[in-house]
Amino acid sequence: MIDRFLILGVCFLTACTNQINLASPSPAIPPPTEESADEIIYSPDGLLVAKEYRGSSYSTNTAKIEIQDIKGSILWKIPFEGVILGRDGKVWIEIPAQGEQWKGEPNPSLYILEWSRDSQYLYFYYRLFVDGRQPLMDSYDLQRVNINTGVIEKVLQGTGDMAFSFSPNQEYLVYSRGQDIPRRVIIRNTSSGVEQKISFPEWDDDLDIGDFDWSPYSESELQFLTLNEEWLQNYYLNIQELSAKLVFEFRVEDYWNDGWFPNNILRFKTLPENEITEIDIAMPTPKIIGTATMVATP
Repeated sequence: MIDRFLILGVCFLTACTNQINLASPSPAIPPPTEESADEIIYSPDGLLVAKEYRGSSYSTNTAKIEIQDIKGSILWKIPFEGVILGRDGKVWIEIPAQGEQWKGEPNPSLYILEWSRDSQYLYFYYRLFVDGRQPLMDSYDLQRVNINTGVIEKVLQGTGDMAFSFSPNQEYLVYSRGQDIPRRVIIRNTSSGVEQKISFPEWDDDLDIGDFDWSPYSESELQFLTLNEEWLQNYYLNIQELSAKLVFEFRVEDYWNDGWFPNNILRFKTLPENEITEIDIAMPTPKIIGTATMVATP
């Protein structure tokens, strides 16, 4: 029997349709989960709150998302159930039903991405953390739930590992997929649905692409990383011009990306020396500008 506040997401993990059946109505209002949420995100209009419960990836499956109103009543509950498909479209991971034991490890969990700007949708996805170096494409099955109807939609087609990110104003959705050969970065205009692609001849079929990081000074510029064995490549992408270029290449253990600074400046820290390297995207020549020091605070 399907609770009014229970949405089954199995269909979205397969290559079927873009939405599933709507939960049947019920007059009962279940109480909020008593355990502490791992993530709490309020809707832009301040009227709703989404709570993420990841549970333990090494015991029973209790991962879920609850969407509540400001009075604390649950409107929708999304359990982590079903299957996750690999790049080949075949079942890769079987997710146990709520309260059942996981078989093997490591295991993925359920994560909130963000609210839509109009507070009508909540975006969520699955993510897998691994021992050792975390891949850039470590996310699966980006979906959204309609707050008014409870209908869930699959946002991105395809199966397997992905990386994705909305622009700050949600005008664009940028993503990469492990199943795409040749490798590419896809830019979707969220209003029109039109997609454009960026690729480079040197990107081989095993390249990892992700870590999309939007400029805080522009709604259409971002940086992203590619990983090829022990080397990371930092790229700059301008969506308005549909242009991309390699900015910096470094060994995984040697640098830490310190983010954006005014005038399209990127900064990196060397490890373990903590030297600060600055790169102007217009003229991407690395320049050491100082050394970061630890400051003790009371």
